[in-house]
Amino acid sequence: MENGTHMGYLANDLARDIEIPTSTLSKWTSEFEKKSGILIKRNEKEQHIYSDRELKAFREIKNLLNNRVPFEDAITDAATMYLENESNHKDEVRLSKSELQEIIRKEVQSAIEEEREAMFKAIEVKMNEMKEWLKEVIR
Repeated sequence: MENGTHMGYLANDLARDIEIPTSTLSKWTSEFEKKSGILIKRNEKEQHIYSDRELKAFREIKNLLNNRVPFEDAITDAATMYLENESNHKDEVRLSKSELQEIIRKEVQSAIEEEREAMFKAIEVKMNEMKEWLKEVIR
């Protein structure tokens, strides 16, 4: 169900997961985007890429419809749930594996440089102390 590095789900994968035709998912997606005001991300081929939260919302739509909730109400309820859930994730940041690796690489490099500078300063202090001690011994 993943499209590689789990950046999200393609429509055919999501439709298969919740056991609906892709044409139905397309209709639900259009209505969901209208009700929630959220545009579902697309890849470079303009295919929808659904997140885990969107998968959960579409599962909820199917569940509501199975319980005879009218279509418009099911979409509205799922969009409301999605938006409430989104407000609980305002501090959430999504990074790709390569973005995270680059951040870690930079932070590690910075920490190494700071440690190296501290070590050189400590060596310089010790060398100056030794230099002063040698001057005293030689006199």
